[in-house]
Amino acid sequence: MECVRADISNLEAIQPAFEGIDVVVHLAAFLGGEVWEAHLSSNIIGAYNVYEAARRAGVAGSFLLAVAQPRRASSKHLPTTRLSQAVTTSYLSASSGSPPRRPGRPVFTVLQKVWGEVIGRHFSDAYGLSVLCVRIGRVNEENRPTNLSEFSRYLSHRDIEHPRAVLGYVPQDSAEALRWGGSK
Repeated sequence: MECVRADISNLEAIQPAFEGIDVVVHLAAFLGGEVWEAHLSSNIIGAYNVYEAARRAGVAGSFLLAVAQPRRASSKHLPTTRLSQAVTTSYLSASSGSPPRRPGRPVFTVLQKVWGEVIGRHFSDAYGLSVLCVRIGRVNEENRPTNLSEFSRYLSHRDIEHPRAVLGYVPQDSAEALRWGGSK
């Protein structure tokens, strides 16, 4: 397999990486700091370019989106969610009325995740590209969330022990049950 090294903000430079492949897994992102230009170049323009390169190459299979922070690949917000709500809330504030986890977090951190999902929806609707947006879960030894931020990405031991299809997966356990004092 050939390796193509290129800046994802340069569509022509990344195009060769998409030729003759069936599936794209997009994990490239700028993760550091609050430099808007770097986020714009990598996480906004770059995400568009990855979709466009896949479309141009006629990628036959699925496109798996992962925008910024691989441990939180996809936003929990659906493209149909009002943008103002997606920008101003977090998992905790939406589910329990608590203040956002990280006050002062740059708004473009959330915007770029929403952008990746919305542009994926566009490429799916307009060009038939199969797009799957995921939030990568977290498993720990305790088999339960150990801090508030882990509730949004909780994955139980039982959920990873059983083989499962990409679509149709039904989790065995719920972080919400654990939040409110349940055992599963």
